[in-house]
Amino acid sequence: MCEGIVLKLFLLATAFSAAAACAQAATTYYTDLPSYAGATNGTAPLTLEHFEELPASFNGVPTQTYGWGTVSETGGTNAVYAHEWNNLTPYSTNPVADGDGAIWYRQNAGSILTFTFLSPITAFGVFLNSTTQDALSITNGDWTTSFVPGTVVLPGDVSDPTFWGVVSDTAFSTVSFTTVSGAHVSFDSLKFGNLSQVPVPASGLLLMGGLGALVLRRRKQSQSDA
Repeated sequence: MCEGIVLKLFLLATAFSAAAACAQAATTYYTDLPSYAGATNGTAPLTLEHFEELPASFNGVPTQTYGWGTVSETGGTNAVYAHEWNNLTPYSTNPVADGDGAIWYRQNAGSILTFTFLSPITAFGVFLNSTTQDALSITNGDWTTSFVPGTVVLPGDVSDPTFWGVVSDTAFSTVSFTTVSGAHVSFDSLKFGNLSQVPVPASGLLLMGGLGALVLRRRKQSQSDA
């Protein structure tokens, strides 16, 4: 009788801890690198993509392929460009976050740029620049948000790239960008990875451990009495 009650309490504690972990699930957006780095510090190391290795694609290609996945443009010119910073036409001084290379696409009505990852991730961060002051719509299907990146308004203007990132407790494999009007949007210094799962609260672990030990003790006593 007592063993049955303890076992039920153990199962209830397990369910409570799982529910508590689920309740902590969240999606958080970041607009500066230090905050994003702080949120991802102490977890699995992030992968950094500088976009330096691909040869320049002055005519653009529908998909740029990397070891971690792809970057594709659909619904518009179907072209993703990989350039050195001083060849990012028509805005030749459009800066990059690091090194010399970046990728960009010419957004048209209905055009979408999508990062697709071979393995699910929970953290995504990238530096962006745009030739318009329109807000970008960013989505992975489960969440959608907007962000206004730094802008290069006229040819020859210089604007520092701005950072945008997201950390989610639910893994995802794609991140898509689109703008309201035709903009040239560049991306550089991509940082992504799959962080540690949300831990069970310490109180829940202690409770489950104590109840589990009590169940084992009662079973041993029952076996010895038999």
